[in-house]
This record gives sequence, C-alpha cells and structure tokens, in this order.
Amino acid sequence: MLFFASLSAKAGDVFVSSDPQNSAVISDLDRQLFQRLDRLFQVFSLRADAIWDDSFRLDKIPLLLVYRDSSGKDHYGYLINHPKANELPHSKPIVLGSSFNALSTITQLNHLPRSTGLKRSEYAEFQWDIAGVPTLVIFYTNSTQDGFNIPTTAAWDAFLIHEALHHQQEGVWKQRDDEIQNAKDYPLGGREEIAHIFLESEALLDAISATTAAKRQQAIAYFVAVRRARMASHPIVRGMDGMQERYEGTSHYTEHRLKDIMPNDSLPDITGLLRGNLSEQNNRLSLALGRFYVTGAALSMLLDKLEIEWKPLMEAGATHYELLHQWLGESQTDWEQLLVQARVVYNYPELLEKANIVVKRL
Repeated sequence: MLFFASLSAKAGDVFVSSDPQNSAVISDLDRQLFQRLDRLFQVFSLRADAIWDDSFRLDKIPLLLVYRDSSGKDHYGYLINHPKANELPHSKPIVLGSSFNALSTITQLNHLPRSTGLKRSEYAEFQWDIAGVPTLVIFYTNSTQDGFNIPTTAAWDAFLIHEALHHQQEGVWKQRDDEIQNAKDYPLGGREEIAHIFLESEALLDAISATTAAKRQQAIAYFVAVRRARMASHPIVRGMDGMQERYEGTSHYTEHRLKDIMPNDSLPDITGLLRGNLSEQNNRLSLALGRFYVTGAALSMLLDKLEIEWKPLMEAGATHYELLHQWLGESQTDWEQLLVQARVVYNYPELLEKANIVVKRL
C-alpha cells in the first residue's frame, strides 16, 4: 500500500516564484490541480508497472495543462516536464515548496502556443508540437458540465491517465492498416448483427467472471467463435473492433489499474460495467463506439488473468481477439459448433428480441 502527502498543503509553503518581479498568480483550483498531480506522479514513479508497464511514466511525459472557462475560452496553461518551457514567450517558472514530493518545477504560460488550433479539441491533444517537443495537452475547468475534467476528484485522475496512454499510443505504438473509426458506417444492418454483439458481450462477461480455468476457457472459445462469425459477415469488424479495443479499451483499463492503488468510487468494477453495457447498448453510438471502452478494458483484464505477456504484443500491433485466438490454439477448431452452443448457452432468441427493439431506434 502506498502512502501519499496530504492534498491540503499549507498555502505559504506551496508556491514560490523564482523571480519575485515575475511572480505567477495561482488560483485555488490550480493548487488542487498541482496537489493531485503530485500524488499521481508519486504513484507512477513507484508503481508504473502496476498501471501499464515501466515505459508508461506520467511523471516523465511533457504535459501542458490549459485552463478553459465555461464559455470555452482558454486563459493560460502550465508546462510540466518540458525541456524548453523557460524559452517560450510569457513563461513564468514556479518552484514548489517542501509539501510536494514528485512534482518540482512548473512553468506558467500566459500566452498559449498556437492556442487557436488547440480550441478544436474538446478535452485533450495527444501529440501537440510545442517547440519541437510532442506534448500531451489536457484542458481542465471548474465548470460542472463535464465533471471528469475538473481537477479536484478521482474522476480527473482517471481521465488524465486515460489520455496519457493515448499520448503513448500515438507516439510509439504500431498503427495497423485495417484500423478504422467510423461509427456511421459500423455494420448494424439488422437484428442478427446486433444480437451477435450481445452474444459476444455475454461470453466476455462469463469469461471475466469465471471461477475456474475450464469455465474461463469455454467462455473465451464462445467469444472468439462469435467474433469470427461477425468478421466473416463483415470483414470491417476486425479493424473497427480491434482498433477501439486496442486504444480506448486499454486506456480505460489503466483507469481500473489506478483504482487498485488510488480508490475511485466514481468508477464501477468491470463486471458491473459489462452488465451495464448489455442493458445500455441501444443506439448506434454506443454499439459502434462507446461499448469498446468497457469491452476492451475487460479483454485486457482477461489477458492478465491468463498470465499472458500481452502488452508488448499489443504495442506491436496485436489485438485482444488475435491474442485470445492464439491462446486457444488448435484446442478449438469447430467454430460453427461453438457458435451454435453459444446461442444455446446465452439464450439467443431472447437476445434477438432485445435486438428487435434496438433496430427500431437506429
């Protein structure tokens, strides 16, 4: 168990400008932002491998935090871990006091680099070029419209590391030629397609919840059989599902791993989220995009349970489906029969009825 410095540091001990004539003004919101960052940086300096692996270091990523008000106007930003921060116009270095353990020097920017371009992004930019350095840009606010990007709660911690893994994915992960993100063209042509999505989710829930190795292997076989059938009907599913599970799913997975170290009551456990997915998949956006945050995280946890060294393989281009298919090997070859069995086990006629209702909403 990790112990952290208090999040209520003394105001007089926290922020001291290195140049009294060029002092920065720090709001209460920003104090809380820095305190949460310091706590997160401590976690990553000690336990990065428990969240992803030792290469994923939030405390080393060049980071620009931009304050955006409720009207969408960007006011100023803070650069952290940026080697050229002090060379930028209108920069004000801030030295943190002894209440901080992992966060040391921050640079305030009252003139945001290419700020007009930044406004096109709602929450983050993963690889923004600032003085030649690929920088993760995070927008934060005190508006209650989007609670997760207010830097005062555990939900913000989860949001930040989710976006930080996207920074790493865009920077070093292998991009696949078949990756597509297009909710409008996702194949949801009829009740059979949607019922098979529900069938796949049922098998995944069984696999992640299984109490024995044999039950888990059987549920994985059902999952793979259903995904194979869906890809056979619509080859585009391989790239669409694989991409979302690789990127959004693994990023959501890091939120759950962080929760194991820093409690987050706003994030339900993965089985609860999967059950919610099954009841809430009732429109095109949730079926073609939203569900993959949860299914991809669950598939990642499933690979953990199988004790597969899967993360380097995924960074190199593999998908969850491919790794599970490979893990099953030649022990399962009658995929058609497995699909028939899965339909019996998970009450396919009931899933068809549920799909009928969804089809009418599309």
